[in-house]
Amino acid sequence: MLLKFASWLAQKLVGALLIVVIALAGYGVWLFLQEEGLLEQGRVAKLQQAITDRERLLVAQAAIERRIAGMRAEVAAQEERLKQAEKIIATLRRLESWWDRLWHNPSQQAANAEQTRRMEALKRESTGKLADLQRAVTQVVWEKDGLELALRRANHEVGRLEESRSRARHYTMLA
Repeated sequence: MLLKFASWLAQKLVGALLIVVIALAGYGVWLFLQEEGLLEQGRVAKLQQAITDRERLLVAQAAIERRIAGMRAEVAAQEERLKQAEKIIATLRRLESWWDRLWHNPSQQAANAEQTRRMEALKRESTGKLADLQRAVTQVVWEKDGLELALRRANHEVGRLEESRSRARHYTMLA
């Protein structure tokens, strides 16, 4: 009788223990899936932020490209102004011969001298602007290089986040 009772009690304890173990395992799976869901939500949020950052960087890169193109066009215009000023100065200097000074029109000589002074001022101004523009272009190119580096990092981050799928999703896809 005692043996029968001990056997019955052992069966009930094993059954109860089995129920507790199954409940704990179920709770553990539920916690795992909840955690995976939270991790997946965090990954998706980070992925969306990385994609937004990448798009912002692409817009900034296009803006810098336009800015560089505009600055290079302005550099070319300043170089052209400088060449024209040098050409006009050279022409006016050729007109300043001693023969022309002695026998030519003094008012024309004064106008030529004034024109030469204006062209020299234009040449100095163009040279200064050209140097400033070239420094600015160099600085913008550096900004572009930094932006390209940030864009490479953003692309790497997006790729890394796209590849890091959750384990639960991976196992669900396999099933």
